[in-house]
Amino acid sequence: MIASERRTVPLDEGLSKTVAQALFHREDRSHGGLAGAPKFPQEPLLLFMLERGIRDNNSNA
Repeated sequence: MIASERRTVPLDEGLSKTVAQALFHREDRSHGGLAGAPKFPQEPLLLFMLERGIRDNNSNA
């Protein structure tokens, strides 16, 4: 596929909720980040949770 032919497809809402719940349950409140390695910031996951929190008006995300 050529880059100019790429198109975006909205993420399925059910899948988005499932992923958000899974990430929420992996939160490591003692050491920060998500449970397990790596501990450095995982920007795509943080941005996903931020977007999800804004969409759902959920300050926990």
